[in-house]
Amino acid sequence: ANNKGGSLAAIQIMNLIKAEYSGNVYPIHLKLDAVMGFKAYKTLSEVPEVPDLVVIVLNSKMVPQIFRECGEKGVNKIILISGGFRELIDDRKNTLTEEINEIAKNYGIRFIGPNCLGLFNNWYEPSNKRSSFNIAIWERLKKGNFSIASQSGTLSSHIWFDPENIDLGLSKSLSVGNEANIDLVDCLQYYKDDKETEVIGLYIEELKRGKEFLELARETSPNKPIIAIYVGGSQGGNRALQSHTGSIAGDF
Repeated sequence: ANNKGGSLAAIQIMNLIKAEYSGNVYPIHLKLDAVMGFKAYKTLSEVPEVPDLVVIVLNSKMVPQIFRECGEKGVNKIILISGGFRELIDDRKNTLTEEINEIAKNYGIRFIGPNCLGLFNNWYEPSNKRSSFNIAIWERLKKGNFSIASQSGTLSSHIWFDPENIDLGLSKSLSVGNEANIDLVDCLQYYKDDKETEVIGLYIEELKRGKEFLELARETSPNKPIIAIYVGGSQGGNRALQSHTGSIAGDF
């Protein structure tokens, strides 16, 4: 976390402030004593309680150690904003993604990302019309029952820049990034059972679990309509995707 207004690390906290999030916020910074009015801590181990969620915006090479620190602290939920996880580590056999997945498995951690923008929950406090849990969207949105899960962080957040003109109330938005752990199938399962979601929007670049997705979509759609944009189903879409998430999507 830091005080630089345009940085990804700062935006996470700025959005929480704007959303009037009422929970505790613990910025981690090696040098600063405070970040945007919140007391800062040098390390996660110094935080006075086990956080419900840790948001990581760091160089990818630092992430495995942070995952270990999260595990030792007892954290079991992480949003990994950082990108740069396609590089090979020293033994040139395992990727950074595989390394953090192994750490996560050992500690029972589930995480969204890497290379994502996080999440938005407009029903974090149902009784408060103004409050939400928001690290992804720079708009104050009216509560609604439309939820989206997207492999594009830009779409999952920027689609809401002018929501009043389309008269759309948002329930939740999940940016899953490269899906190293939690993927679109997990999101669809969550929305299927979520009482605040009545309509589901999906932005799909590739499906890693195609069979499971189709089975779950068939179970879900009779009760909750699914609006899906699948950009990986054309040659042009595939070319564009290779410069985006590093994914290679085939015909669906």
